[in-house]
Amino acid sequence: MNNIFKEVSPKQWKNDIYTIKELTKSHSLRLALACLSGLLLSSINGAIAWFVKPVLDGLFFEKNNALLMVLPMGVIFLFVLCGLFAFSNNYLMFSTGAKIVRVFRHSVFDRNTEVSHSLFFTKIKRLDNIESAD
Repeated sequence: MNNIFKEVSPKQWKNDIYTIKELTKSHSLRLALACLSGLLLSSINGAIAWFVKPVLDGLFFEKNNALLMVLPMGVIFLFVLCGLFAFSNNYLMFSTGAKIVRVFRHSVFDRNTEVSHSLFFTKIKRLDNIESAD
């Protein structure tokens, strides 16, 4: 992770993509599972919307009583799956983000601790000179 911070021009967007790729490289499995979970979540939401018309037609126009018995279990099953996939998607994305922020903080901390002490002492001397002038 030492090569994340490269001296680059701020107008080069390819370097930003490189930085994001380097930060997420170690979390690729977790990100892939989060994307799969989000895909399944959106497909279940689409399935819920797509099944509304056939179910209502079967209940009211065809007077299908068997559908009335299966409908509550199907709705509960779909919404439980929807909740599980939403939870897994949110958990995986937020935990991946937290891990990336942790790595980023450690990189910044390590970089700041490598700065020589003379830099801090010169800044403190300047502040002392400013305060004594007042």
